[in-house]
Amino acid sequence: MDDYHKTVARRLKRFSPNEARALEEWLEGKPVGINLALQILEQLEDLSKKAGKTPSILLEELLEEVSAKQLTSKELGRRLRDALDRRLHPQRHAHELAFEAWTKRLGLPRGVRVRPPQNFEGRTFCLQVDFSSTEELRELLQAVADGIPAAAAWAELQQF
Repeated sequence: MDDYHKTVARRLKRFSPNEARALEEWLEGKPVGINLALQILEQLEDLSKKAGKTPSILLEELLEEVSAKQLTSKELGRRLRDALDRRLHPQRHAHELAFEAWTKRLGLPRGVRVRPPQNFEGRTFCLQVDFSSTEELRELLQAVADGIPAAAAWAELQQF
């Protein structure tokens, strides 16, 4: 037995035998990397406790939610992990969506993004500017500076 299977088998011991068998079968059919597999198993365990449903039932629901057809195993694993995260942390997900909508209202030029503080904790935001010349940098920064008074959305920064 290789390291992947040993590690996953150790993690599956936290589940009932029937659940462990069902999850192991799914992982065998859709092989993902060890880190992604462990994240998915941990999130399934946490969500199962929170939602009062078995991990295998949750897995079925989530696979329907992420449109599991025609995806590579890696992409399916990532979508599944993200769907689990959304269910485990709905308030954070709603906050991320609100922030994304807010940044769109800023009217930033292409190649300029505002990043929130990590986990929206703290008051320091990051302005990321992608550029390939000093002239382009100057133009982008000027466009941002000119856009601050013009975009009313900037006044909403403090909500985050």
